[in-house]
Amino acid sequence: MKKIIIFNLFFVLILIILFEIVLRTFFDMNVQGISKNLINKNINYIFNEPNLSDGLAFGTRIYTDNNGLRVLKIRNDKKNVKNIFFIGGSVTFGPAVKTEKTFVEKLNKDSNFNVKNASAFGSQIKNHYMILKNLDLSNADKIFISFSLDDISDRDVFNENKIEEEKSFTDYLRSIKILNKVLLYLRSNSTIYVLAKNFILNSREGYYIHDLNLYNNEILVENIDKNISLISDKFKGKKNKIYFYVIPYAMQITSENCKKNDIAEKIIFEKLKKYKFNIISLKKSFCNFKDKNDLFLKFDPAHLSTMGHDLVYKELRNYLN
Repeated sequence: MKKIIIFNLFFVLILIILFEIVLRTFFDMNVQGISKNLINKNINYIFNEPNLSDGLAFGTRIYTDNNGLRVLKIRNDKKNVKNIFFIGGSVTFGPAVKTEKTFVEKLNKDSNFNVKNASAFGSQIKNHYMILKNLDLSNADKIFISFSLDDISDRDVFNENKIEEEKSFTDYLRSIKILNKVLLYLRSNSTIYVLAKNFILNSREGYYIHDLNLYNNEILVENIDKNISLISDKFKGKKNKIYFYVIPYAMQITSENCKKNDIAEKIIFEKLKKYKFNIISLKKSFCNFKDKNDLFLKFDPAHLSTMGHDLVYKELRNYLN
């Protein structure tokens, strides 16, 4: 009896391993989560650990330079040219995509500038300001700042005045420490978990509805204004060099949503126009793309696939010159 149980367990384990291999090899699925060493814990804002050679983001190896910027394993900057910086969160960072395939690195290869990826996982508009505040921008020709749907979220990077957001059932599960550790492990190591999670929760729709609802919170909306104002003050007289680019969520480019702007898009564009920033909306090019699902990682609400990065690269390259 014991032998039968052991054999059955072994057989199930083999099936799980084979299914994992099939998902990764033939369905181009990736794990999620990042390695603990990716984020610098010695500063009071969110940014990457400098001089990394063994970081991981959604299963992809990450390298950073001595300033914490994402770079190729071997990168030689062009001599005697200006810098262009891209500031953003995980969408700009490019998890699961090799560095040379990210839109920032493709722009760097294709331009006469040193184009630098100064984005970080978990960064939002308040944290973008802190990144800008701490970067050496003395040789910057242009600065591109991402504004994503979830940038309204208050992650309290300054450890002060955190605004309470409505908690979802998923947030409740994450608050259980042991369960959270198990979920983080599965998220970082199993594509089967990612697949199962999508079927149970419909990740794309769930994340979109959650983040969209945040725009009904007047305090959070007011904070968008405050944080854009900080960036505006920092670059007073130099706004012609600042570009805000808006990459849509997967749910924002459905057939129905391509016909209109949702409440988040209306508020974002209203605030950016108020401070007279250059605005690049990528929604139209995403909506016009034939196979829209191919622009994002499998089941992912916002992170771009290699194809998505290529589209953003093609849309942004004319703004560099």
